[in-house]
Amino acid sequence: MSLLVFIALCALLFSAALAALFVVRFSTLNCPHSATAAARAGRYRPMLRLLSEKDLAPVRGDKRLLRRVRAERNVIFRGYLRCLALDYSRLLAGLRLAALESAVDRPDLARAVLRHRMLFAMLLCRVDVLLFLHRFGIRGLDVSGVVETLDSIRIQTTEALAPTAALAA
Repeated sequence: MSLLVFIALCALLFSAALAALFVVRFSTLNCPHSATAAARAGRYRPMLRLLSEKDLAPVRGDKRLLRRVRAERNVIFRGYLRCLALDYSRLLAGLRLAALESAVDRPDLARAVLRHRMLFAMLLCRVDVLLFLHRFGIRGLDVSGVVETLDSIRIQTTEALAPTAALAA
């Protein structure tokens, strides 16, 4: 019986940690500044290979060096991830700006901003967990979805701001 209680407690703690991580990630995606041109997905393409296991073949024989290389790549990857999240929040701010400055009521943009913000926060939580596991060599990490999400929101923001820019001209 005590094993069952222990497992339930561990599951509850893990769920609470994930919920806290989601709240932190969700709140960091609230940037007051908007930008559309600066956020290009190509800027983040190196992330796709940064944590590749194929590149670690030369150091696979030395466990200590392998751990150090993984830790360094983890730090670099987290830097890329911070920049990507900031660019994403700026793009969401652009969508909010388009909704506010629109001559007609745009509830679709408000829903899109909330939906994108929640989905991206969940994606960042998933990446955080997988990155933690990757540091110990447990599982590979594919971040192509995160980079593609940034590109899709950039395109949507550009399209949403186009009518506003045409009215201003």
